[in-house]
Amino acid sequence: MGQNKKSITAFSFVVDKHGDVTESFYDPKKTGGMASARIQLLPAIRAAAELNITTKILSLHTSHPEEIKEIDSPQACLIGKMSANKDKLVYDMTMANLSAICRLKNRGSKIILQFSDFIFGRQDILSIFYRDMFYLADHIIFPCKALQQLTLNNIETKAASSVIHDPWQISKPYTPRRLNEGEAIRAIWFGSNKNIDYLINCLPGLLKNWKSERNCELTILGQNYALSEVKNALGIIKGPFSKWKFRLVPWRVDKQPLQLESEITRAHISIIPSDPRDPLKSGVSHNRLVDSVRGGCITIASPMESYKEIPGIALLGDHISTLLNNAEENYNELSQTLFADREKKIHQFNPDRNKKEWINFWNKTL
Repeated sequence: MGQNKKSITAFSFVVDKHGDVTESFYDPKKTGGMASARIQLLPAIRAAAELNITTKILSLHTSHPEEIKEIDSPQACLIGKMSANKDKLVYDMTMANLSAICRLKNRGSKIILQFSDFIFGRQDILSIFYRDMFYLADHIIFPCKALQQLTLNNIETKAASSVIHDPWQISKPYTPRRLNEGEAIRAIWFGSNKNIDYLINCLPGLLKNWKSERNCELTILGQNYALSEVKNALGIIKGPFSKWKFRLVPWRVDKQPLQLESEITRAHISIIPSDPRDPLKSGVSHNRLVDSVRGGCITIASPMESYKEIPGIALLGDHISTLLNNAEENYNELSQTLFADREKKIHQFNPDRNKKEWINFWNKTL
């Protein structure tokens, strides 16, 4: 490599792969359930590649210490979202990456951290890892202002920081689906396993408080764990609820984002329950909200601070069942008002803008 050739080494974590995963990371068929990491990490890597910066993505495990040979001396080290679903894997992931990042820091690499979940409300190995990262980082990238402000008000760091919004996944803007008289209304929930409890918590209210004469079909698009939890919850809630039908659709990693777009654009309403009082959800990314709206869904969601940054595109409130009834009753009117100037309101999530922001960032940083 020439002396003036710029390079970036990025760290992500793939449970069943180790070492250099650059090629396979571009292909969701090969890297498993890395959707959220891919949304944030790949745009940064692609922007660097457009600048002819050599890029490499590593998945490091303490069980494979020989992978240290893959770590050279890049100008920048980019840390993607770190996540694992078992305690041993979390230790494996954090210890391997912490060692590698400290090594690169000592060699003079600039440490760039992508931070998308406020996990400092708990005391576990992952939150300790991120506290160390805030100490080591030279620059921290947040997906929204709400998370940036919350985090920097609570955690001390000497790092600079920027907001680069997650890009939308829906290929084009869709108009709301027509809702004919007597037709069942189609709603959708989609998301990761960590968000399924919020839906389960509001399911009894959704079922018992449904006021319309219409039937309601609710699609659950998620991983097998989420679908199983919904099945169990429906078995506990006492019915019958004859006006409700449930579609449990397994998330297909190898079909993204096409499956996501297909499911969103067959629905009338998107449901995004959460809890503004839960510290772990503070500063949540906009991606589910933006994809729902761009896909033409009347979107109802909990009043998260980050969602409030984009007023006038969704119905926000603490009582999801009340919002759902409101959305059904006023569907035609909301199909007009919520979509007025939609593209202007969500322009900051355009993938082209995201790419420009990353190109500007790399030009300034390297």
